[in-house]
Amino acid sequence: MQNEFYKDVLLELALSISGEFDLEKLLKKCMPQFLRKLDCTAAAVVNTADDKGIVLCLPRYMSRNEDFAAMLQQLAREADTDGFQDWLLLQEQDSFHYAFRLQDFGILVLSRSRSFEPFLINELLPLTAMLARACRSCLEVEKRRQAEEELSNSKALLEATLDSIPDIIGIQKPDHTMIRYNRPGMIFWVLRQRR
Repeated sequence: MQNEFYKDVLLELALSISGEFDLEKLLKKCMPQFLRKLDCTAAAVVNTADDKGIVLCLPRYMSRNEDFAAMLQQLAREADTDGFQDWLLLQEQDSFHYAFRLQDFGILVLSRSRSFEPFLINELLPLTAMLARACRSCLEVEKRRQAEEELSNSKALLEATLDSIPDIIGIQKPDHTMIRYNRPGMIFWVLRQRR
């Protein structure tokens, strides 16, 4: 019966991971689910791929807790070693800290007052792989958006510079067809066409 309950929980977690292409929104949507559905005392995502550190930690005050932040950094360092496979357990006095690898992104840390059942750990692995893909996709979308924004800004700067030149200037393709005139060139072209 417990396994059936966890399957429903895992399905809800999987649904909370899908559908977002903004990393912050994605994590703000799914991390509370990890806290509530898995009865965790804390949940954090640490980006080790870009050395950005803690991306999101819930509850938020835990990120200001020096001991917890040090434990996250320790788990992040261990995640970069070859001995770290899919998950790692760090047990402290009354806390169990599970670090799950988010391939090519970082780690997901789930802290609880009691240990996970082995069944649940095995079922969480595909879910963490899904979260890793979603995080990487969000980063790719953000990089593409930034590149498009830079290209748009460069194009606007080039057009503004071109239009500010008082001489007639045109840009043409190798087959000599015109692509664009600057503002004085466009006026000249229009006047020439009217003749």
